[in-house]
Amino acid sequence: MRLKLFRNGLIILVLGIILVVAGIGISSDYVKTGTKINTVKSGFYTSDMLNISGNGFISVEGGNFSFYLIKAADLGSVNSSSILSYALNPQNASHPTVGQLFVVSNGSYYLVSFAIPLQGLVYSYVSHYHTFTYLGSLLLIGILLIVASIIVLIISLMIKEKQAKTAE
Repeated sequence: MRLKLFRNGLIILVLGIILVVAGIGISSDYVKTGTKINTVKSGFYTSDMLNISGNGFISVEGGNFSFYLIKAADLGSVNSSSILSYALNPQNASHPTVGQLFVVSNGSYYLVSFAIPLQGLVYSYVSHYHTFTYLGSLLLIGILLIVASIIVLIISLMIKEKQAKTAE
């Protein structure tokens, strides 16, 4: 019984490790991060193009300056007086330590600023956030399996085999 329990614990441990590695490896393909700010012309700055296929989200943190998220098709029409009519609204209020989160649909986007950008801006974006959420669930299940396997392995090592009674 002890050996069976130990073997099952090892199998659960291997499955948990496989799920964690798969969850991390596959989900890293969906997350893109950038810090680059391009000068289009004096006083007009943009990020690199953020391409979203499917539904996704864009997270922006740091960079103590005012920026706006706009669709790539509107980039040529934007100026400092019309930016608010093109800017997309974030899902959460701007906060210095949290940043802003934009939920977006399929398309291309830019972060735009009319102020001199300071260092520290980090933008991340995820395409197909439903798939990304499923991969997060896969990762969580893997972690739970690893914890369960450690418990099973400890129990299997603590169990003492019944001593066979020897015939006298």
